[in-house]
Amino acid sequence: MRRRELVILLVVLACATMAAAGQYQGTVITRSGDRHTVENLDFQGRDEIEVYVDDVRRLLTFDQIDRLRFAEPGAEKIPVVLHLRSGDWLEAVISTGGARNTPSASSVGGGQATNGFTGTTSLGPFYILLEQIAEIRFAHDGEPERVAIRPATVIDLNGRRFEVDALRYRARTSFDYQQGNQKRTKELARITALEFADVEGQEIRPVVITFVTGRQARGTVDAGIVRLSGETDAMYRRRVMEVFTGSTPQGPFAMGLHQLKLIRFNAASADNADAVGGERDSGEGGGGDGEP
Repeated sequence: MRRRELVILLVVLACATMAAAGQYQGTVITRSGDRHTVENLDFQGRDEIEVYVDDVRRLLTFDQIDRLRFAEPGAEKIPVVLHLRSGDWLEAVISTGGARNTPSASSVGGGQATNGFTGTTSLGPFYILLEQIAEIRFAHDGEPERVAIRPATVIDLNGRRFEVDALRYRARTSFDYQQGNQKRTKELARITALEFADVEGQEIRPVVITFVTGRQARGTVDAGIVRLSGETDAMYRRRVMEVFTGSTPQGPFAMGLHQLKLIRFNAASADNADAVGGERDSGEGGGGDGEP
């Protein structure tokens, strides 16, 4: 009896995993004009894609995207236009990782390389390199997930003040921090202020998070200022100096955790918290409102 229950449990878990990983489908059009209807569509095992808009890193989930249109590839980058389900569109570039453009890069039934989309078709497993794609049209059911984009006032340790629109944390609209051994993730729409300890050069920085309800939580963030082995200047700049990104009237904005003193979100934007609900955790760290 126990063995039977175990088998049933494993089947249920496998089905749940497949459903979670394979919720996106769409039509992939190659540069030669071939069309593939692909289920379980993902990009390098994820349901999000990393692009650079005006040299600022952005992460967009498939749920936000209606279609992707790729221009002629360069040496290591491909220009791409993202048509979003909100009606907006973005001109960006995506890294190919230097992968080679080969006639056999698009394959059904086998063969994989790097930096491409995978999925399944009626003929079997599907894989295609970025360089081989002309367009991807996603097939969505229902309405897109609402994403709150937050303008904010950012003050650094030198007292400089920046008015930043569409502020993101590591290209996302949520903020990660640690409380002991627990990682917590909060939507920026639930936060009114982030105040960092006034100590320059610390690898681990204490932070006080104030929520739209007035409650506060204390935690720490890793500024990551120590250079990693083999890390290039460009990689270090993106990892350390482009943690919070957005735009100002003067142009693109980027700042590292080691430079920050205070982030104060515009009061009018706090209304967006109703759309994402309360102060609940997502990701690791369990439930509750994040208070110690």
